[in-house]
Amino acid sequence: DPEHRALRRKQPKEDTNPKKKPAPAIVALRALNRHENNKRKMHPTYCWRDHFWKTALTDDYVSAQRYAIIATLMLTGCRPVELSDRLGVTVELGEANGESTLTFTVKGAKTALESAPEIEGKGQALRSIGMICQSPESIWLRDHIAQSGSARLEIKEATTPRSPTGMLLSSAEQERRLTVSLGKLMTRLGARAFPKQKNNVTPYVFRHVLAADMRADERISDEIIAACLGQQSTRTLQHYGGSNRGRKLRSVRSQQIIRVTASSPIRRQKQGPFYDLGSDLGAN
Repeated sequence: DPEHRALRRKQPKEDTNPKKKPAPAIVALRALNRHENNKRKMHPTYCWRDHFWKTALTDDYVSAQRYAIIATLMLTGCRPVELSDRLGVTVELGEANGESTLTFTVKGAKTALESAPEIEGKGQALRSIGMICQSPESIWLRDHIAQSGSARLEIKEATTPRSPTGMLLSSAEQERRLTVSLGKLMTRLGARAFPKQKNNVTPYVFRHVLAADMRADERISDEIIAACLGQQSTRTLQHYGGSNRGRKLRSVRSQQIIRVTASSPIRRQKQGPFYDLGSDLGAN
């Protein structure tokens, strides 16, 4: 048996199509959804995000600036790096039909210009998300801005130009360290809120859950979701969580979104770069 056929028959065959493991944020989100379903058997109105926010508000080591950052991550699903000093998020307080509104303007992080007709651009350089204030964190942020005496708030966190040893850091490394810092903050708060959960709560968990909420909302198209997340193509949505459509739940956090605009058109979308979910707050 010079070709060792008998030995090869005994060896397990290689999997030519191995199943890709889901991202850690998706695994954590699924665990939190199961936790929420179990809690709702005794408390029908329980929401894990409400509980997370309430727990965060009781933390003595979180500043008002950090609360604004946490609220922005929860409401917009923005990337942590988009809260860096180089980019930042602007929030404006307004009103529509007698309701208080927040309008977030986000400078996109993962962007690339179209270099040739066959090489498409990537990411939104600028996007805007308008919402009425219904969820606990949006109400807190509204009150926080109102108490400042201004209708506009810049939400960003300065990066550290040098390491603890004094070494000068590149901009990319500074922003990476900021992302890690915000991730540790959210993970610590998540461990306090859900001590029995084994999966870490990170900023990307809120990015995935917002995408899932919007996909479960019949009035929101994939193009609007892509614009809200700072994407230029709906194809990237396959990487974002699942849909709550099967659970037949509509989240207040998707329902409170009333307007999404993006600086670039969404590919495979005919209407162009502007998407309006309806100025009438009673619209379906």
